[in-house]
Amino acid sequence: MASPTQEPAFSLFDNRPVAPIQWRALGLCALCMVIDGLDVQAMAYAAPALIKAWGANRSVLGPVFGAGLLGMFVGSLVLAGFADKIGRRPMLIAATAWVALCMTVTPFASSIGQLIGIRFAAGIGMGAIVPNAMALAGEYSPARIRVSLMMAVSSGYILGGVLGGGIAAVVIAPFGWSGVFYAGALLTALLSLSMF
Repeated sequence: MASPTQEPAFSLFDNRPVAPIQWRALGLCALCMVIDGLDVQAMAYAAPALIKAWGANRSVLGPVFGAGLLGMFVGSLVLAGFADKIGRRPMLIAATAWVALCMTVTPFASSIGQLIGIRFAAGIGMGAIVPNAMALAGEYSPARIRVSLMMAVSSGYILGGVLGGGIAAVVIAPFGWSGVFYAGALLTALLSLSMF
């Protein structure tokens, strides 16, 4: 607990112009949201090509979608709090690296059960990204424009979904459904490296 003479951490930024280091941090947080939106929607974009390639009934993918969302729920509950101990930046780096790994191995799945397991594992990482990116964005924002900056950062999630649709339209024809995950893995890994 801070003593009466100590200022809270937020006050470091409150009475100053937004510095380049803050813009970089906010930009990386926004990119985390973009990548998270892309990765969450990846299975939805790949599903039609996957169903065709596997000759599967579309109803069997329901549990795959559910597994990803359940993983996000678990990740947001467990790992978001764990970041208070190890730091938000290390958590974001680890979470994005984990998601990149899961995206990379997804095309190697040969059954619905394997897809369910991989998407659940990926969801855990994706669930850690949103709360930590938003908390970090708030910490780097001056109070006078904190809400506006956090809203701008959070809108990256929607942008990621749009970007994913564009990527899917380009990569599915030449590479099949796996192209969506390889593209997502590459972008997620680049983000993790840039944060590191």
